Amino acid sequence: LFYSISVCTEKRLSELLIKSFFDLCKNYSFTWRLELKHLSTVLCNYGIHHHVLDDRQCSRHLQEHLRVLKKQNSKVRSSFRFSYASFLTDRKSRKPPTTGLSEADFKFCVSKFIFFLSELCMGLPSRVNLKSRSDWTELCVFCYLLCLLGTEKLFIEDFKVSEAVSSTFLYLFDSVSTEHWYCGAGKVERNADNKIWFGEISFPGTLASLVHDFPAEEYTLEICSWRLDNHIDPTEKSYIKNEADHRLNIIHKLELVPHSYRGNQLKRFLAFYYLQSSLIINHISSVKYPTVKDIASNSSIYDSTYLKILWHSEQLNFAALLVIVKLIDVVVGTEPQEAFPAEDIEDIQFVQKKMLERMQRKLPSVQTTLKTGKILLLSQLKSHVENVIERWKRGCGAD
Repeated sequence: LFYSISVCTEKRLSELLIKSFFDLCKNYSFTWRLELKHLSTVLCNYGIHHHVLDDRQCSRHLQEHLRVLKKQNSKVRSSFRFSYASFLTDRKSRKPPTTGLSEADFKFCVSKFIFFLSELCMGLPSRVNLKSRSDWTELCVFCYLLCLLGTEKLFIEDFKVSEAVSSTFLYLFDSVSTEHWYCGAGKVERNADNKIWFGEISFPGTLASLVHDFPAEEYTLEICSWRLDNHIDPTEKSYIKNEADHRLNIIHKLELVPHSYRGNQLKRFLAFYYLQSSLIINHISSVKYPTVKDIASNSSIYDSTYLKILWHSEQLNFAALLVIVKLIDVVVGTEPQEAFPAEDIEDIQFVQKKMLERMQRKLPSVQTTLKTGKILLLSQLKSHVENVIERWKRGCGAD
């Protein structure tokens, strides 16, 4: 039923299959539970790019977590590997191959499948088996794949799909225990208030690194659905990567993350990583938990050469600057009604002066851009910078 639901193109039949599935789950006792292999099998059947289901890509980000788990339990595998339903390989070898779907039918299938996954994870958590004690490896990869589904070009303007992905994240994040959310399988660490706090291996830190590092440079031209202006030769699969991702895609990924306590923590990790890659910083620094101090203490961020290029009068890029301001704001904290901690105020004021106020001075007047066609972007940027500065001043207790 699960796999049939993922490929059903008839609305009434799809609803019948889903109803039958949930009736079985609720009223009968059997051992089936949702695992990562079910999602990877469906995505593979959809024809997803092989880099999405890349064992090495995932292993690279999970290796430290798996190493600690291996010390605790010798039966734990030392590297991550995707698994698939056995029938998939058999069907792939059949000739002739199965017929593809129209774009409309395919969009219907995938969107209904996302809604179905969301309902299953939220409504029947007992039927979800994505973690085992301190091992959240499969849950982390599951969330990573769900994020990629949410940013697929077919769904970037589909509010219902975005809402389903965001709601699913909310339930999946809350399913992780406090100790394992902050410290993974490693030693439990505590802050000055003796509360459990972020260690070297945390769930949101690992998930953010997985999401941020996709796609790898060698696959970017194959995977990206937008035109890349910065590649060396369109006939070659090599290019100069001067941005982490499309600016709108970065914002969309942040918007997929729910506005919850844990969701906001994940957003900070994502924003910190994307801020560095958006500023063309070659070596992305990783911290236990990013705060404004990590911006104020890093001259390659607040005094970035690329940032100066973006606001140079001959290279003005209002759209890129707007994304950078939003990313900085997420790291600092976007809670409008709360005062900032006293220990952060000096760093916030420093970042405000070094980055936002300098940017304000470099931006041209609206009148000078009337003939360029960029007046809307400039107005949005100016307004957003002013609002962020005003909110920061209130949070810092300034008049």
